[in-house]
Amino acid sequence: MFKNFKKIGYCFLTATVLILGISSKTNSQNTAPGLCLRHTRISGSSGNVIDTNWICSRAGNFSKWIGLGDDTGWKDQELAFKAIGGAEICLEHTRVSPSSGLLRDSKCSRSYNDIQSVNLGDDTGWKDQKLTFTIYTPRENYEMCLQHRRRSGSSGKVINTGWKCASEYNQETIYLGDDTGWRDQNLRFTIRNR
Repeated sequence: MFKNFKKIGYCFLTATVLILGISSKTNSQNTAPGLCLRHTRISGSSGNVIDTNWICSRAGNFSKWIGLGDDTGWKDQELAFKAIGGAEICLEHTRVSPSSGLLRDSKCSRSYNDIQSVNLGDDTGWKDQKLTFTIYTPRENYEMCLQHRRRSGSSGKVINTGWKCASEYNQETIYLGDDTGWRDQNLRFTIRNR
């Protein structure tokens, strides 16, 4: 009888430890900082809307590649974003127009419900397009990284920025190229511990 009681007690203790461990792990995963991105654009010829839908990733994981389209007359291109898990994430897109000069669009998201977007412009000859980004978290020990790749429409050469990372309170910039016939433009991201 006493042995059975000890076995029951041991099983109960083991089950409690497992449940607490799983609960703790789940809770830490739910509070890890992350980011969601969504790219939309409108066809200049057909008027059809292309929407990647939300692509999200938390700390320690890589996002899927997000298709930004080719330089083929797209209109109203936007990159929407929202922060996850207590992070504040800021994006700034800059581009130069031969006629009107530098345009800048900066936004910050502070929560999953705080959806922001930066305008990437139309495919109308923009130059020197760049995306600058940074992350702030309460624990101040994370960095956000972006990677952009594109293929030349004439030579087929692939340009890959590699991972560019911005840690807390620092900024990093990736170059998105000019509107000069690039193909297969893609973006992906990750957030990780420093």
